[in-house]
Amino acid sequence: MWPDLIRLGLVRIFYPCLMIFGTIGNILCLKILLRKRFRRQSTCQYLCILAVIDILFIYMRSARFLYRYIFHVDLRNTSLWMCRSFIFFSSTLSHLASWILVIVSFDRYFIMKNLFPCRYVGWRVIKSTCVLFIIVCLVNMHYYYIVGIDMKLRSPTVHKNRNASNETYHIITSF
Repeated sequence: MWPDLIRLGLVRIFYPCLMIFGTIGNILCLKILLRKRFRRQSTCQYLCILAVIDILFIYMRSARFLYRYIFHVDLRNTSLWMCRSFIFFSSTLSHLASWILVIVSFDRYFIMKNLFPCRYVGWRVIKSTCVLFIIVCLVNMHYYYIVGIDMKLRSPTVHKNRNASNETYHIITSF
């Protein structure tokens, strides 16, 4: 009873609010970070990319739960291709967001240590983001292979070893 009410409250209230406020917040971040004085800084460019990734991730994850609430069917159950694609894209967007934050941290460190010749960037952000995108997509391509295949698991065999006095015994489980 309670888990169903909590789940219903999450789907009815949380996900629509997440979509609305998450979109507004990320658009405001984009508006601020795309101002002329911030536009040429590498950290601000990475954070703009992160805001776009975040908007895509919010809509992808929330749309799945709203679709399931409205149509009573999980979007991943409509077809094998849809399931594989949904898992691939949600995992890729999640990994991209995490790695963009790592790149921002390294970028700030390199700027503070004066390892980059100038604070303003040309193609460095675009090149590093494209390389990151390709690597993350390649790492997540396994979802198109493993999702939906049938695997047979061997059932465990149990061996009981009793001692001579029958007071204790050991169970050995092997797979």
